[in-house]
Amino acid sequence: MSVDVYYDSNGAAQDPGAAIGILSEAAQGNLVRHSFIHMWTGVAMPGSASLNGADAILMQGTTSELQQDLRWAVQYGMAAIDIPNDYLAIWYVRRQAGTFTKTVVSVAPMQRYWGNQGNPYNRNWRNLYPNQVYNGGISLSTLADNILPAAQGQAAWY
Repeated sequence: MSVDVYYDSNGAAQDPGAAIGILSEAAQGNLVRHSFIHMWTGVAMPGSASLNGADAILMQGTTSELQQDLRWAVQYGMAAIDIPNDYLAIWYVRRQAGTFTKTVVSVAPMQRYWGNQGNPYNRNWRNLYPNQVYNGGISLSTLADNILPAAQGQAAWY
């Protein structure tokens, strides 16, 4: 399994090229993990990841790898990604990586991370979850089983 996960606390991964560089570990100085639950290595894993500030969680892998990794996180006790006091934004790009097409997913607060951009299409992100959820978030099971399948089989555009 080849999943890459990055916690972006400063907006460095808003551009898909930058996100791919970080997640592929081509950009130096960024802590990339290779499983969702490894973001909490050395500390107690919370029941949910809360994105309180201008931060995002980015993931990269084939759609099936991402689904498997999120299901694994649920088995280990992580239930959701919370977006308190903001709207949930789930954007994605599809990229060719050798013989595989990978999905890069950004889960972030719409206003605090994206500056309230309705659709950052000028950056080649596409909306993976068009619903407007305020002061909530997304369960990892829903992300894995109901949202990520929409990316499955789509051609790479980035």
